[in-house]
Amino acid sequence: YSFVVLGQFLNYKNFVVFILKEAIFPSIASIFLILNTYEINNLKIDYYYTLFIACGTTVVYLSQRLIKLISKKLDRFKRENYLKFQREIHILILLLIFFSIILLIKIQLYQILQLLFPFTVSILYVWMPHPNIKPIRERIYLKSLVLALVWTLITGFIPIIKYLESLTISVYFILSRLFLCLMLILPFDYFQRDVDKESNLNTIFTINKEKNIISHNHLNKLKKKYFIKINLINFDLNKK
Repeated sequence: YSFVVLGQFLNYKNFVVFILKEAIFPSIASIFLILNTYEINNLKIDYYYTLFIACGTTVVYLSQRLIKLISKKLDRFKRENYLKFQREIHILILLLIFFSIILLIKIQLYQILQLLFPFTVSILYVWMPHPNIKPIRERIYLKSLVLALVWTLITGFIPIIKYLESLTISVYFILSRLFLCLMLILPFDYFQRDVDKESNLNTIFTINKEKNIISHNHLNKLKKKYFIKINLINFDLNKK
């Protein structure tokens, strides 16, 4: 009996670790980015919207993986884990959808309407209704940019759109958030290049070395240079 209990504990421990890496970490990142948006712009925190995006991010990331699993475009390691924890993942998705519906009642109608666009893009990111059209993630130079745009909309643009006072300051902030998201996404694409190769997914880091214009060192230089600029912009926004 002890071995059975231990086996179940280790199984659920593996499930928690897997879910943390696959969906919870992006969800936590969305919370911090939204809170950062409210802080930089000196706005009251909308906790309902923040929690809704956190739940929605987890649901979208898990749903995207399930779509890739069905279409046989998931790498071997993730495929094995999704098949192993399929029941638990379905239960978690249903619970989060239920909680999201409750939060949906609390958030503003204009926010719901504005979220329709990033939600649609998130679906088209992994699946297209026409079989001859490639999903966004399979388009080499569009993948990271579209992903950064979606994150900018849900963590930067939608939270402040209601409080727009200065167009100049808002444009500065939105552009800074777009580049921040891009600089956070590119390293993940770089370190996942071997997995993408296994899945036959072409990205700017999996194409031939002769064509690969972005190296690891070049990426680090871009990040350092950019974060100095982004901090200056945020400092300037706070002063205004």
